[in-house]
Amino acid sequence: MVQELPDSEEAFESLAARLRPLTVAREPIYYEKVLSALEAAASDENQGQIDELRLKWTAAEIQGSQVQAFALQQSKLDGSEATDFVSDTQLAAAWLYADLVHADATGPKRAALDFPFVERYAAAVRVFANMATLTVATLELTQKMIDAGLVSVASSSLTDEVVVGTKQLVREARAYVAEVGAAPPDLRVTQAWPAEWKPFTVTEMKRQDPANRVSVTLHNNDGTEFASYDSAVVHRDIEIEPGEWHVLVGGCTIFKVALERDHGNFVGGRIDGLHNFRDTNQLGSAASQLRLQMHAAASVRFSVNDVELFELSGFKLSPDELREEEVLAEVLGDIVAIEQLTGEQFSLCATRFTNQHRLSLRRSRLLHEGKLIRSSAGPLQATVAGDGPPQAIRTRESTLDVGGAVLPVLATFMWHPQMSAQVVQAMEGGTTYSMSIPDGERFLEWAPDNLDLRPDSDFSNIAQYELIGIAEPGSAKASDSRSAGS
Repeated sequence: MVQELPDSEEAFESLAARLRPLTVAREPIYYEKVLSALEAAASDENQGQIDELRLKWTAAEIQGSQVQAFALQQSKLDGSEATDFVSDTQLAAAWLYADLVHADATGPKRAALDFPFVERYAAAVRVFANMATLTVATLELTQKMIDAGLVSVASSSLTDEVVVGTKQLVREARAYVAEVGAAPPDLRVTQAWPAEWKPFTVTEMKRQDPANRVSVTLHNNDGTEFASYDSAVVHRDIEIEPGEWHVLVGGCTIFKVALERDHGNFVGGRIDGLHNFRDTNQLGSAASQLRLQMHAAASVRFSVNDVELFELSGFKLSPDELREEEVLAEVLGDIVAIEQLTGEQFSLCATRFTNQHRLSLRRSRLLHEGKLIRSSAGPLQATVAGDGPPQAIRTRESTLDVGGAVLPVLATFMWHPQMSAQVVQAMEGGTTYSMSIPDGERFLEWAPDNLDLRPDSDFSNIAQYELIGIAEPGSAKASDSRSAGS
């Protein structure tokens, strides 16, 4: 006799485990509960199918000792140690409960333990394969009745995934580190991490080794400290002369330090080079801010365990370099602010941009922050359906490319308390108006998704652009070169 068994024993075990709830009366998807629910809404045609399925399900029960296809009895060749007849139902149930999901078989299943494990498994293959076909038939009938509008189920019941379907999970995450015993935030209360928890950056990873912990502080001419960074040695070579340290500061800049020694003791250091990481807008922003702080500092001090090792100076920028770094820090700061507000990371700002880009970027940031701003001087055109001019001009969502960083621009309302409308063109489906405001005035603009304003709201709290070297929109020195969409 040859009995074929599944190619994958593990896959069959999974099948049987998934079928088990249909065989247990206390489970919500016990087959009899499902059939009774279908019966309550069945048509005459459906009723016949339900009756047929009920007979087959009853015959496939595994909680008793009935014979579904065969029964076994065994003894030694001399007739001793003969067993009772044991049905395929008992053998299959014993495999499920004693061999797969539990460790002990009770009731009719116990008699099956007198047989070898392979016999219990072979019986289970036939019993649960039959049950699987009944499950498919019941599902097909259920779907048929859903399509006919006789029953309804939650859509998730038919669409939720039931297998993972992959051998590897790849997820983007942020790790945080704190001293042993620190409590993480309760997400039911807050999304913010307590101060004692630090993002597990490359710096923090390196600082897990106390030998790598370096404190970098920046000081004014009078010796007062105005900025500090918990930094880390990411490379060291003290076997060469002079010794060499690579210190990661602010997570964005490597200080390549040549160590000066006297009889093996550190007596000073000098900078042999700096390397800024600008792979993301956030790193670029941090590098620019650090470079500006170093320019402002009279000295930069490196300490280990509160013991100052050496002091460095001479990080001054030329006037042109300073202005360029200030503008870059401003632009990258705006991009990073929008990244944080939207939860997105945009492509890197790494190519040239203009003052017009800077104006548009600051406008986008202020709108994302829910601010009211001064916008175009107009006039602006707007096309509306229906009678009468628009009460406000609405712009559409768009994008803005600043040096290669492509950012979202929110839909906005533009309005002025003294705006007037003139018909430009009347046509089927809409009228185009030219919306004007008094000379020297600017439209007010806001993003309705982030700021709720009504005609009776206070429109006096207008945010300033405050850009380096660029006059405020609406000021005497500003020129309007931005066109607004209608």
